[in-house]
Amino acid sequence: MRIEEYRRDLIEGDTGGFMVMGSTSDWNLHDSSRCDPIKMSLTCSRFGSQIGIGWEELIRLASSDCLLPGELEKEMYPDFQKHYPEVLRGECPDWQLGAFKVFYGWILLYFGNRRTHETAFLRIDGAKNLRLTFEAPRTRLGFIPTYKVSIDCDEDGKSVTEVVEDLGYVRREIHFEPQYLEIAEYAGI
Repeated sequence: MRIEEYRRDLIEGDTGGFMVMGSTSDWNLHDSSRCDPIKMSLTCSRFGSQIGIGWEELIRLASSDCLLPGELEKEMYPDFQKHYPEVLRGECPDWQLGAFKVFYGWILLYFGNRRTHETAFLRIDGAKNLRLTFEAPRTRLGFIPTYKVSIDCDEDGKSVTEVVEDLGYVRREIHFEPQYLEIAEYAGI
């Protein structure tokens, strides 16, 4: 097994996070409605009990320009505005999670409607104990990439944000700081 530790600086703004897409295409060409879906679930312990906040708290924390009450948003995102709690829980078959991006203290979820090709996003920010598990589409090698996202925020805005990425043959533990990532990578496991 190879073990490597390194640090990567983050770019400020929305471009500086850790992104996973359900597609091999360039993000500039990305359309969450046309890529392979990513499965999102609440993380459970090995005994099956839920760890972290539940769906209702996740829905309460969700925000987006797509949810604003203006006339333009009502015209552009009528289905998403009406059903976003069900979309978030994976209960609307036409809507799928196409990508997610983790930042220090928050996460962006990118959704797409496979039937209408609408796209929308949700920002989850301020979670005191967020634990989500994502399963990306199966790779050509037969592995299902799995990502366990953990975000804990306190009242002072400080955060402990981590992602554990398991690609079947490589595992990375990614710890977020405000301006950089600390990464421990284990290959050949």
